[in-house]
Amino acid sequence: MNLQENTRRIKEIMVLVEQNWTKTILKHLKKNPDPNEEILKDVDPFLKRIFYNVQSEYGSPLKVTYGKRSLDQNKSAGGVEGSAHLDGLALDIKLDSTCRSCIKKLVDLSSKHGALGIGVYKDADVIHIDIRRGAKRKNGTRAWSNKGLPIPEWVLPEITKHLNQ
Repeated sequence: MNLQENTRRIKEIMVLVEQNWTKTILKHLKKNPDPNEEILKDVDPFLKRIFYNVQSEYGSPLKVTYGKRSLDQNKSAGGVEGSAHLDGLALDIKLDSTCRSCIKKLVDLSSKHGALGIGVYKDADVIHIDIRRGAKRKNGTRAWSNKGLPIPEWVLPEITKHLNQ
């Protein structure tokens, strides 16, 4: 075979590999649908992108407990009036544990990928991210924790870094 034939054959093989890869991905998605798909369906597309980028870089699946909420859902969840969840501009992400290094990593990744508001709930197995207009902030008194409680001290360095980026 000459160089042109080799090049043509390599291109043909690459097309076949790409087609098989696409089929494999589609099969995987059919067998393993995104567990967050329903919750994320009415969420702002930019916020979805932030979430998937964070999840990808985090290295393991993350569970979204709240995305867009109705007024009744927001009230039932203990959400505040005017919550970013009402407009699909906020997510609450739940971890399987209260691993401090995991929460810190999520705060860093959320900031890196464009979240403006970042909050850590008092039980510290859930973080809140949002993309409401305005400057980067920690929620609450420009900081955030569930029910207005202070952010846990152990995560303050990551929150401070977020605010100063």
